[in-house]
Amino acid sequence: MATSFRRWPGLRLLTGSTLFNLASGCYTITLGQALFEKSGSVSAFTGVVVIEYIVPVILGAVAGSMADRFNPAVVCAIASIVPALSLLAYLVAPAGLLIAAGVAIGLIVNLVRPFFRAGHFAVGSRYPV
Repeated sequence: MATSFRRWPGLRLLTGSTLFNLASGCYTITLGQALFEKSGSVSAFTGVVVIEYIVPVILGAVAGSMADRFNPAVVCAIASIVPALSLLAYLVAPAGLLIAAGVAIGLIVNLVRPFFRAGHFAVGSRYPV
């Protein structure tokens, strides 16, 4: 089994990307449902979708420029560390702030996602497998 992983060098990246996208979709649905149950308004779910999909598209140009100007590996690393730290902050948040903290962590993840993708793209083109 270990030899089959060596023959397909992109398997780890594909698996990580798949898991990230699955978790992102689960987060969107869960947070949208929680906001809908709290507010009773569909516009709360619409806000989550806007944060999830529109904001990263707008930030894509800025992220690509930063990944080209600076070390893309550092951009990618910082864009990975920031959501991890925000998740740790969410885990210690008081129970009364869980929905607000959930919205905040979603916003943070979606603000840094374009930087991760741009850094990852630039690193991949500079260091081919």
